[in-house]
Amino acid sequence: MLADAVAASGLAFTESAQSRRMRRLNADAHEMDTSYNLTVSEADGDEVSVQVRDVDEFLNANEQLFAELLRSIPDCHCTIDFSWDFPATSAGQYNCFPTALLNRLGVLGVDLKVSVYATSENAANHPMQPSGEVGRIEMDDQPSPPADR
Repeated sequence: MLADAVAASGLAFTESAQSRRMRRLNADAHEMDTSYNLTVSEADGDEVSVQVRDVDEFLNANEQLFAELLRSIPDCHCTIDFSWDFPATSAGQYNCFPTALLNRLGVLGVDLKVSVYATSENAANHPMQPSGEVGRIEMDDQPSPPADR
C-alpha cells in the first residue's frame, strides 16, 4: 500500500536500501514493512539552519500534496531526519528549530529526529561521514512502537 501511494504522489521518494534487501530475502514481500526516503535538502550536516530553511521551502511548495499522501496511508509513520555534524573538539553547540516548523510537522503528524555525527577536522573525506542524506523524510508503513505514542 505504501509503495503504491508513494509512486502515485509524484514526489521523488526512493525505497530505502534496507527495505529493498528485506523484500528480496522474503517471498512474502507484500506483507513486509517498507521504508521510503525523500531528500529535501542537500545541505551538509554542519548547516542545520540551511536544512531547516530547505524543509520549510519543501513544505511551502508541497504541504497539501504531502498531507494528502500521509492521510492516504493507514499506520504510516513519518520522520524528518536532520543531520548534525558535531565537531569532536567542540565543548557544546546548539541548533534552533523554529516553532512554526515544529507546529507544521506536528499538524502533519511527522516526527522530528536529529542524527548527530561526531566529526574531526580531517573527517570531511571519511567514507563514514554522511553525504546527501540530510533533511531526509523517512516513511514506513508500520505504526510507531507503543512507547512512542
